[in-house]
Amino acid sequence: MHERIRVDRTATGPDSCRVTVSGELDLVTADDVRQALQTAVGENRVFVVIDLGGLTFCDCTGLSALLAAARYRSRR
Repeated sequence: MHERIRVDRTATGPDSCRVTVSGELDLVTADDVRQALQTAVGENRVFVVIDLGGLTFCDCTGLSALLAAARYRSRR
């Protein structure tokens, strides 16, 4: 059974936040995570922490979503 992805964002200070990702990060869920991370990076210019401690699975599509957020940050 496929475990639903969960993405929570919590403010940690002015222009900073923690994004917690839990569940399975794969082909089915990568777009949701990519969009959530790009939104967080776009709205928080100082600091974004991504907590992956709750991931139960991550495939290459999931890794690509994480790298896309890092690339998005470096372009801003």
